[in-house]
Amino acid sequence: MNTVSGLTGGGALKLSGAEMTVDSSTSHTFTGTLDGASGTLNFKSGNGSVQTIKGAGNAGYNLNVTDGGALTLAGAPTEGGNPAQAAYKGITVNGGTLNIGSASDPAHAGHGRPERNGEQHGDHHHLLHNGGRAGQPVRHVQREHHAG
Repeated sequence: MNTVSGLTGGGALKLSGAEMTVDSSTSHTFTGTLDGASGTLNFKSGNGSVQTIKGAGNAGYNLNVTDGGALTLAGAPTEGGNPAQAAYKGITVNGGTLNIGSASDPAHAGHGRPERNGEQHGDHHHLLHNGGRAGQPVRHVQREHHAG
């Protein structure tokens, strides 16, 4: 497994089925693409820092947030004013923090608290999840902001 002290920039990351750990006490933002058929990204440590992925994600990638890590999934803006979207194979949070945000509205990243069905009314955060069934992938994360 490879360990790095931060994931930043706008290039392409291709893990080719490999696993990489981001263990950082400094906040970083990655605006590039997650390429390839599969891979696993682990986010650890934190010490108050937040790692952010802005983009469409990759439906073949797994994300793990553990050991005090904090990750914000900002999603990618879509055409026609539709909510930002990101797709991942699976997301596991164990001893870490996952924030659902929007690349177009980062000031609201992580606000709101998903209700049982995954929706927070007012400033909407949608997290379509696996329903708590082990081994079932998380398919889609999106966020909407409604002024009002």
